[in-house]
Amino acid sequence: MAEDKMFVLMVEDDLVLRNVAGKYLSQKFNAVCVMNGHSARAETAKQVPDAILIDIMLPDIDGFQLLEGWRKDTKFDNTAMIMFTNLSETFDRTKAEELGADAYYIKADVDVAELPTIIEKHIKKRRKKGWFS
Repeated sequence: MAEDKMFVLMVEDDLVLRNVAGKYLSQKFNAVCVMNGHSARAETAKQVPDAILIDIMLPDIDGFQLLEGWRKDTKFDNTAMIMFTNLSETFDRTKAEELGADAYYIKADVDVAELPTIIEKHIKKRRKKGWFS
């Protein structure tokens, strides 16, 4: 049943990647895929996700700003925040870590079919840090 599935939000502006990843994510999760930061904020205002997969380079708000805002809000304490980007510089990885990202993945290094397994792993790790252990 869909209501028993964990909720995962993907913030990705690339239409093809969003559609392909969304198909894989929907097999395991109640997945919502949006194309920009404003839509992501609207979705998280309706429901707190178990995980958020965040691209950094978005057309409106960059992924770092989204991550920082969500991490400052305690209602997202048990939400796994996973950066999924083309940016491979150490600076970007370090910034994401400092802002509270649970993980940082380079898109070219990840088989999209593996995203559900990756996300589930980080949801479990995040919950062990919180009250759900």
